[in-house]
Amino acid sequence: MADRRGILLTLVIFGFIFLSPPGPNGPPAARLHERPRLEDVIAEEERSLEVLRNATYSDLWENSANGRLLLDEAPQLNLTGFRPDQGFAWAAIPAVKKRARELLNNALGTSVTSAEGASGIPIDLPPLYTNITGYVHGPWVRSKLQDTAARPHLNLSSYAGEGPFGALLPRVFDRNITGDAGDVSIRFHERSPYAPDILQVPGSINITGLGAEITLRDPANENEAELQLYGVYNMDLGQAILTTTSEKMAGVFMLAHFALSEGTYAPVKAYMNHSISQTVQKRMDGIIESFNPWPSTGEGGPPSNLNPPNCELIIWLQQLPPRGLPIALPQTNYLRFLESELRFPTGAFLPPAPQLRFNMLAFSPDCGYVLESKGEPDFVPQEGEHLVGPKIETLFGDGRNHLLLFALIIGGQIALLKRQMHEASTPSTRSRISFTTIAMLALGDGFATMTLLLASLFISNLSVDLMAVAFLSFVAVSFFGMRFMFDVWTAHAPERERAAREEAEEERHRRERLRDALERIRAERNERLQQLAAARTSETSNVEQPVVVGPPLANHEQTTVAADPPAGDALPAPAAATPPMDSTLPLTTANVPPPSDPQLTTPALAPTTTNTPSATVPVTTAAGADQTIPDTLPLPVTAQRPTDTGATPIFMPSDQDGLITQTEAGFQINMEVEPRISSFGSLYMRFYFMLLGVLFVSLNAAGWPSVLRRFYFTTIALVYCSFWIPQIFRNVQRNCRKALRTEFVLGQSVLRMMPFVYFFWYKHNVLFASQSLYSLTLLALWLWIQIVIITSQEIIGPRWFIRKDWAPPAYDYHPVLREDEEGNTLPLGLSEATPSSPPTSPLLERRVSLNLSSPIARRSSLAKEHKERGKRVYDCAICFQDLEVPVVETDESGDSGLASGLLARRNYMVTPCRHIFHTACLEGWMKYRLQCPICREALPAL
Repeated sequence: MADRRGILLTLVIFGFIFLSPPGPNGPPAARLHERPRLEDVIAEEERSLEVLRNATYSDLWENSANGRLLLDEAPQLNLTGFRPDQGFAWAAIPAVKKRARELLNNALGTSVTSAEGASGIPIDLPPLYTNITGYVHGPWVRSKLQDTAARPHLNLSSYAGEGPFGALLPRVFDRNITGDAGDVSIRFHERSPYAPDILQVPGSINITGLGAEITLRDPANENEAELQLYGVYNMDLGQAILTTTSEKMAGVFMLAHFALSEGTYAPVKAYMNHSISQTVQKRMDGIIESFNPWPSTGEGGPPSNLNPPNCELIIWLQQLPPRGLPIALPQTNYLRFLESELRFPTGAFLPPAPQLRFNMLAFSPDCGYVLESKGEPDFVPQEGEHLVGPKIETLFGDGRNHLLLFALIIGGQIALLKRQMHEASTPSTRSRISFTTIAMLALGDGFATMTLLLASLFISNLSVDLMAVAFLSFVAVSFFGMRFMFDVWTAHAPERERAAREEAEEERHRRERLRDALERIRAERNERLQQLAAARTSETSNVEQPVVVGPPLANHEQTTVAADPPAGDALPAPAAATPPMDSTLPLTTANVPPPSDPQLTTPALAPTTTNTPSATVPVTTAAGADQTIPDTLPLPVTAQRPTDTGATPIFMPSDQDGLITQTEAGFQINMEVEPRISSFGSLYMRFYFMLLGVLFVSLNAAGWPSVLRRFYFTTIALVYCSFWIPQIFRNVQRNCRKALRTEFVLGQSVLRMMPFVYFFWYKHNVLFASQSLYSLTLLALWLWIQIVIITSQEIIGPRWFIRKDWAPPAYDYHPVLREDEEGNTLPLGLSEATPSSPPTSPLLERRVSLNLSSPIARRSSLAKEHKERGKRVYDCAICFQDLEVPVVETDESGDSGLASGLLARRNYMVTPCRHIFHTACLEGWMKYRLQCPICREALPAL
């Protein structure tokens, strides 16, 4: 047993490290467990709020004399993030705010800044949205201020967290943008979760709270930063100021100091005092229990030194005048009425609402980067139009319309599937269809169902519409898709059983070959042992000789009885030398005749063998086979002796779980070689488990890096659009055509391609997915190739694009008819029945009943004469119409006949019994019965 005392010592050491009380300086393990308490956080918020109440605009940022930052002259503003020892790049704020004023002037006019700065009341403003809830997205570029702005001087060792065994290595900052260009998406909430209603301050300036979810995509390092910001929105100016708040920067407490002028500083400060006071009071009352009511990520849990640091961000957003407003009407009044109608619809007929337009300026004080939205006046409109997007009411309206369109698409899929199910209503037609193709189509409908149901839980405004479309998709997968899968699965049952039997037969042959090899090895071993025993017998005179049963036999018929050698080095009793085995005889017991006398004289056996009750003595023949003679009493004289025919008895149990075979060693149960799906119920469970697995992986992939996420979803889309590949493969395997209707193939391909067209090509999709024409072209081209192949299989042949030895042999119902004697493949037509012979088909029965069996009437069963060379005319026994077929004459080459009749061969079908019919007639017949209409010969399935 292993010594585990070292484990106990290790546990004691770890317990001492983690459970030791913290000292004055505290070991690293004690500092790891230190967490800020909620009371301490509330106390720090109250102190920061008091600093905000006592601050003024000129105390912190600018001096009217030189316009420089005066951090050293404002020590009373003791806020987290403003301390000089933190090394933030606050010296760049004057240049950043100057750039924000330029963007404001470009958006609203040059007179806005002076008028707003003097009295705080803007004049001559263009019409702007007061409610900006919605989505905007567009490109960003690195600002020109990046090269001139002051860089941060951070002490990176302070960001290295403490682990159980000391300080960790400095880590990379999250949300650090290093590229020169990228994309940004912003979703505006109506107000922040802990903000009061609209606050109107003296001067007719309306301020409201604002929350935003921002996604910054950086193609340089394939990074995507998602963060939440909180701030205020000035409805008169259309200006929003947002910031992050964390344990290393008190963003919301310093938000008022990010105002562009002293005129807007006062209303922002009043609003933030009111908002933060309400939030702190709710925290003291226990209503808000999170450590950070304004989290940038997550749920505002307690900070941890083990989490990587994040770049803080301050964003200035300026609304641009909307486009498309009627010039004849007062634009401001019209925009207010439009907003009211969108929010509280009364049924008035209105044109589409203009989109939201914003420019953006983002600054990170600790990471030191400055970003701007790409647009005028620095860039032409073709390169970028800043940030553009719909209002939330317009987005929800478009979402309802798009969901209605998707519902129509699902309805079309159900209609096509229903028509295909009606067409494939017999086992013969269902056996042609690939089960994997139908399962992939149903899997796509199931994935759409689960996705819509999950979306309905998060989008409350569209929950009813999403659940309705999800139910329609659920009907498509459960009532139609799964039912069709079950029908196809049932039709494929004989194939699966036949394949299982072939596998079992192949496994049986393999085991027989192995058993024969073992018997041959055993016979050689016994021969060597007998030779060794014979050599020892010549040296020892007191060893008994084996008893020979009956008269002497021939070399290949002499039978000796010997026991198996005992375990160990003990040798059996010596026996007479056996002549060498003839390798030409098979290793079976059929060459040895059964003994006529049940009581055979056996040789002297070892005591360990003869004293065993009910022992069996193997009889070794010269042919190498073994026979087992039970050690029992002889049968009565009147009992009939069984005749050994050489066959192996097989017993079929009632449950047919396996075949019971009587072997030499007893009874053996032959089970299946590999476990198979015994019922459709297990397949049903596998289908839904696969669906849930794909759904969970896809939800997890939404948070992967952009490269991996794009690769995953493109791969999933490419695999899903390969649903015709299994059908093409089945057509090749079975050499069948027209397994699926042409309208089903084309219709399903077009309808199932529409969602990809919507997301990859439509610019204003609800998910704001970027256009990817290359991906859409790849999917469309791949699907089109499959359609072309599956259509060509119906016209040219299922195996026209592969070699003959690549697929199993199958009967060709469209052979080339030849008239030469060597390859005579001309059909027989109808069988000529005589009055004395019974009819061989319903057609002949009818002719006999109508006395039409005269030689003149029976002449129509033969090939009729045709004036044109290389053609014959036959009668179709199903439609009673003439059938003209091309025939290769004796003096024609096979290649010329094959080329000339490639398409003409599709008009007729010749059965294995050499009867010819119209293709449409025989295919319609074979939908219900796989028998020849004339001779009732079994026909292979199409």
